[in-house]
Amino acid sequence: MLKFSILLLIPALIGASDEPLPKVFDLPLGEPVPLPECQHADLGGRTKSKSIYAENQPTTCQVPAGVEFPSRPNAGAVIFARLKAPWFVNSNRIDTVIIDGKLEGIEATVKPITASSGLAMELINKFGMPTQNGTEPVATGGLPMLHMAWDRPDYVVDYTAKASVNTAGTFRVETSRGRALRLGGNPTDGDRVRL
Repeated sequence: MLKFSILLLIPALIGASDEPLPKVFDLPLGEPVPLPECQHADLGGRTKSKSIYAENQPTTCQVPAGVEFPSRPNAGAVIFARLKAPWFVNSNRIDTVIIDGKLEGIEATVKPITASSGLAMELINKFGMPTQNGTEPVATGGLPMLHMAWDRPDYVVDYTAKASVNTAGTFRVETSRGRALRLGGNPTDGDRVRL
């Protein structure tokens, strides 16, 4: 009987060592977004607007998935309160991916390469040494881009800085479900999509 109990315990111990999903911008991946809905923009009597939410919000808030773009039912956003956006984010708004009411991805436009070394160090401090790191050449006549990636069992982090003081880069963190959705897979099948 002891041998049988040990065999049942081994899978439980292996699963217990899994790395938890991280918090990004104080938002826990794999959980509902713990923010209130953003305030609607004052349209001055007009009914058509690119965004129905005000860009200047008194507190950090969320745009629920599918509201702004009904053709993209999983697309939402977070709008940071004035002067509360992280220093490296290019605007006060980041995009979110919501699947079954849970935050499965975040994507932000980040400041140009002049801020890349500071952001790279923050990412290394948070996620450890990247699994991919280096520069990627671009089309003829272009400059290389800094690219860093962290491939974890249940999520991936991807940072690209363009070699220009005028061109913003991208920062993306997504769970395996969020990545599967972005790449055209089925987010409910549980298959892990790797970099």
